[in-house]
Parts: sequence; C-alpha cells; structure tokens
Amino acid sequence: MNKVEQNKLTKYLSPLGVWALSFGCAVGWGAFVMPGTTFLPIAGPVGTVIGLAVGAIIMMVIGRNYYYLMNRYPDAGGTYSYTKLILGHDHGFLSAWFLVLTYIVIVWANLTALALIGRNLLGNMFMFGFHYQLAGYDIYFGEILATIGVLFICCFICMLSKRLSAWVQILMAVILIGGIIVCFVAAAVRNGGGMASYQPAFSGMSKSNPVMQIVGIIALAPWAYVGFESVSHSTEEFKFKTKKSFIIIIIALITSGLAYILLSLLAVKALPEGYANWVEYISDLGNVEGVEALPTFYAVRKALGDVGIVLLGVTTLGGIITGIIGNTAAASRVLYSLAKDEVVPKWFGRTNEDGNPFNAILFIAACSAIIPFFGRTAISWIVDVTTVGGTIIYCYTSAAALKEARAEKDRKMTAFAIAGVVFSVAFALYFLIPNISSVSTLGTESYLILTVWSILGLVFFLSVFGKDKKGRYGKSIVVWLVLLFLIMFTSVVWMQQANGQAISGAEQDINGRYGMVTEQDKLSAANSDNSEYVDAQMKRLNQSLTVNNFIRIVLITIAVLIIFAVYRLMFKRQTELERMQDLAYKDAMTSVGNSHAYQQTVKNLDKEIEGGVVSGFAVAVCDINGLKIVNDSQGHAAGDKLICEACRMICDVFAHSPVYRIGGDEFTVILRGRDYDSRSELVDSIRENSRKNIENGGIVVAVGISEYDPKTDRKLNEIFYRADTEMYKDKKELKELEKKDDE
Repeated sequence: MNKVEQNKLTKYLSPLGVWALSFGCAVGWGAFVMPGTTFLPIAGPVGTVIGLAVGAIIMMVIGRNYYYLMNRYPDAGGTYSYTKLILGHDHGFLSAWFLVLTYIVIVWANLTALALIGRNLLGNMFMFGFHYQLAGYDIYFGEILATIGVLFICCFICMLSKRLSAWVQILMAVILIGGIIVCFVAAAVRNGGGMASYQPAFSGMSKSNPVMQIVGIIALAPWAYVGFESVSHSTEEFKFKTKKSFIIIIIALITSGLAYILLSLLAVKALPEGYANWVEYISDLGNVEGVEALPTFYAVRKALGDVGIVLLGVTTLGGIITGIIGNTAAASRVLYSLAKDEVVPKWFGRTNEDGNPFNAILFIAACSAIIPFFGRTAISWIVDVTTVGGTIIYCYTSAAALKEARAEKDRKMTAFAIAGVVFSVAFALYFLIPNISSVSTLGTESYLILTVWSILGLVFFLSVFGKDKKGRYGKSIVVWLVLLFLIMFTSVVWMQQANGQAISGAEQDINGRYGMVTEQDKLSAANSDNSEYVDAQMKRLNQSLTVNNFIRIVLITIAVLIIFAVYRLMFKRQTELERMQDLAYKDAMTSVGNSHAYQQTVKNLDKEIEGGVVSGFAVAVCDINGLKIVNDSQGHAAGDKLICEACRMICDVFAHSPVYRIGGDEFTVILRGRDYDSRSELVDSIRENSRKNIENGGIVVAVGISEYDPKTDRKLNEIFYRADTEMYKDKKELKELEKKDDE
C-alpha cells in the first residue's frame, strides 16, 4: 500500500521549521501598515510597546493551553481535534467552521496586500489592463495577474514538497525578522532624534487616558498574533518530541512581539517636512501619497534611500509569503482532519506521495484565486471577522484544556485554562459590542459577513448532521442556541450601524446641498421651493431603512428555521435512541427488564450501598414451576404463553416495583417504597395463589425474598443469593405438594 492510499501525514517539521511556521503566520503585511493606521493613533509609541508586550504575554498563556493539549492529542487539526474529543463533536464542528475561515482569510489578506506593495513601491508597474472599482477601490488586471501568480507559486511549493515549503518558510521568516531589525537599527542610527522622536509617549489623537490606550492595544492581540497556534495543526508532523514545542511557541511569540514593536517605533523615526512631531504626521496620513503614506517605509527610505525601500520591500514580501504558506498549511490540515471524520468529502483527506494533503491545498488555492478580483477594501471586511474567529478558537482551546485539567486535578493547568477562557471572552466582547471603547470595533459590513458566515455554518451543520450515521452530532443544543444568539446580535448591530450610515448620508447630502446644519434650517429648506429634493432624500432614506430591516428579518428567520430543523433532527434521533435503549433493556417476550437491565440496576445499587446513601429495599426471586414439562409435552409456544402469564401475575402482585426476567423461567424484583413496606403480604399472596393453582392446574410460581441489612451487606448479590435460597426452599415445598396432589 503506497502513501496515497494510506492518507497519512508524514513527519517533516524540525524545531526551526515550527518556529518559522508560528512566527510567519502571526506577522504579515498588517505589521508594516498598522503602526501608522492603528497602533500609534490608539496609544502612541510607548503605549503601543506596552500593549503589544502585554498582548504577547496573554497569548503565551493561551499558548500554554495549546501546548498542554498538543501533548495529549498529537494529531492534526489543532483546536478542532481537542474540542471534538473533549467537549463533543458539536463544539468541534463549530470550532472548525471558524478555524477554516480564519486561516483562509489570512491568506486572502496577504494576497490583496501584494497590490498595495506594488502601488507604493513600484508605482504603476502592475496597473495595466482592464480596470474597475469595487467599494471605492481600483482593481487592475495586471495586479490580479501578479497576485494569482504569487498565490500559485506558494501553493505549488506547498503541494510539491513539504520539506521544500518548510525551508522556504524558514528562509522567509529569517528574512522577515532580520530585515525588520536591520531597518530599525539603520533608522535609529541615521535618522537621529533619539528618545525625543517617541514624544509624545502616548496618543494625542485619542480621547482616552494612557491606561485605556494600552488596553486598546492589548485588545488587538488576537488579531496581531493570530496564527501562532497554527503549529498545533501539524503536531502529527513533528520530527521531534512535542514536549519541546512550548519553548518554540514562546520564542515565536517573542519574535512576533519584537517585530510589531520595532515596526511601530520605526514609524516615528522620520517625519516629512512640515510636521513638528509624529502626531501631526500620523493624523495627516490621509492627505499624503506614495511612500510617505507608509510611515515605516518612509523612515527606512530616509535612512537608507532606495536601497532601504528594496530591503523593506523584500522584508514585507517575506511576511506575505510566510503568511500564505503557513496559513495554507494550517487550513489544509484542518480540512484533512475534517475529511478523516467524514465531515467533508474524503477527497480533502487524500495525500500525495510526500504525505501532503494535496487536494486540500488545491481547494484553498482555487478559493483564493478569485479574491484578487474583489480588491483590498472588500476583503478587509472579511479580515475583520478573523479577530472574532480567533477569539472563538482560543476560547474553545482553553475550555477544552480546562475540562481536561480538572479531570486530571491539575491545579496549575486549571489556572492557565481559566485565564485563557477569561481573556478570550473579554476579547470577543470588546470587538463584538459597539462603542465599548473609543477604539472602533468591527466595521458595519463585517457584522453582516459574520452573520452570514454563522448562518452558512448552520446550513452546513444541518447537512452533516443529517448524514451522521455514527450518532456523533446533535448532543448539544446549547451550542446552536449560542450561535443563534450570535446571529441575532450581529444582525441587530449591523442593522443599527447600516441605518445610522444611511441617516448620516442623507443628512450630509442635504447639508451639502443647502449648507445648513441646524434643524430649523432643514425645516426651512423642506418648506422652500426645493422641498422636492428633501422629499426625494427622505424617500431614499426610508427605502434604505426598509431594505436593511427586511434583510435582518430574513437572516434571523432563516437562522431560526435552521435551528428548528436541527432541533427536530436532534429530537427525532433522541427518540430513536431512547427506543433502541428501551429495546436493549427490555425482555422481548414479556416486556419487563432483561438481564442487561438487571445488571445495570445491580451496579447502581452497589454504588448506593458503597456510598451509604441507600434506603431500605428487598430482593425477591421468582421461578416458574413446570415450564420444562409444558415445553416438552405441549411445545415451546405453550411454554412461552406460560412465561407471559406468570410474568403478568408477578407484575400484578409487585405493581410498584421493577421486574426483571434474568433467565428462561426466573424473575427478580427489587422492592422499594410501598412494595417494600408490604413485602411480607405480597410474597404471601404469591405463595397462596401458587398453592391454590396446584389444585386447579393454574400457574405455579416459587418465590423467595431477602432484605438489605446495612450492617452486613456490601453488595446486592449477597441479598440476591439469600432470596434465591429462599426461593428454592419454596420451590421444594411446591413440588412436594404437587406430588401429593398427583397421588
């Protein structure tokens, strides 16, 4: 059998390769742009350094949870594998749904960044061919062609050889961190300014105090460091002991934090003419073009000239390539794991002779090839969703680690896991709840995308659940109710923000036409000869609000219907399961409990006895006399009828106690409650009926009973044997009476 048929991953990752994978996935194009667009405006140089450092430490806590689970479940799939095995397949599916989105979208983000590099560093070199706009972003055929070319080169490397992709990842990761360090040192030495260039230390562009500014940076940690955990998906492919992986994760997070910090400080090491400090420069980025619009690149060009631009350009390319290769590897391993579990077609799980999930990588490449046609603006809406996806992934991993640690009574690990859950939930709330801070949360379009993606997850789960023959799914309705809440919440927020934008747009149009800002002026305008224009604007606004409300209602309705369909399937499956369990525990002929049900009762009562929580009870053993004679003389059909009639008699007498058929003609009864209180009378009733039936040819049942003695009894079987002995005494007496009756 060859490797293709085995569909197994082969070991190829060295410690250096794991570092490159983790570091390369965490640091991409955004690290070169975010200092000017996000980090510095939020917290300034010093606030950014502190926030990024604390964020890295928090990620180390979450990384500890990954390390804990990687050593216990060293399989491909990372969070998906841990969640399904520890929390159940429903949770596993949900984690995988956001895992795939997160990794593939990071690939998309790095791809669309290539066009931005070309425009800022190469001018209009790739801005040729057909041209169109989408969401205000210009898209050129030349840029599409170049982006798809880089995509297929990276994916071809991944598909061709895992070892080659690992060495390319290592090379690009070294170029990435090395280039950042060289560029920062050069700018610090040649551009001068010393510590004065970092003043003001915190942001004057933010209305919040320094502490809240730092918190704003810390909150970006899931976005900044997402991808460091990608190594968990390749644990099966480590060429070394998994116990070494934690120190590698720590080193990767330290180098990632260093890269972000140096690039943030680099952005304030040079100021174009006319700006007194970095605050003025960063505040005016929207009005500058070219290299000056990218503070990190401008600082390097001022220090090293065009050589610096080339150096930082190659460094940035290293970040993009490591992001594409690393996240493609992570996403393909998730798909591979899902294929093994038959969640997605087995086609995704096929490997080539190199032990590489070839088809999964091919699928990722095919999906990604259409992204350049949408442009950077549209993709940025999806990229924002990865932050929420990352927090969900981290929360699931920490929750799985928490359950495992508690089961093992590991207090230290329990503390790490609880911290991971708390951090993850806090991050999620920070980004999902609008206006929770001065820092902007998700964009309006991102809320809608998150809603749609969640609904698609429900649709896909319904399909998977419907085909599930192993009974793995449908055991946790809470998962899907939480997802429904997320859909409702995000759709409401989207509608509110979309309506707010529509109202603001109409207001700006009216103010732009009339130059008015007061309500009284607007009222005058509405009453003027130009009131038709205002009416038209109001009509358009009402249409926008109506459409937004309609979209929200449709989305929620679809989600509720899907949840209802999932619930119906769950209920149907549970009913069927209960029916099957009922059949498994019932005697087919008499419908009382069978031997299996009795043994389960024995186990339960033994636990009660051992725990000292059992109340008074007794065991009665009944045996049918003459069954063999009936079978031999009248046939088994008559014998079966006798068994059923005897069972009915026993059940009528012990009407409030469970009856079990534990042999061909033997029954056992556990007497509790009122039957236990009347045990002597009930046993005497059976004995009297049996003795009367000897004379008239009716059913004869021998019975013995014994009570639980808390001073001596430690197992139910001890009581059973005493009752069984009493039953045989009664049986002997009945046989003697039968002989006398025959005489």
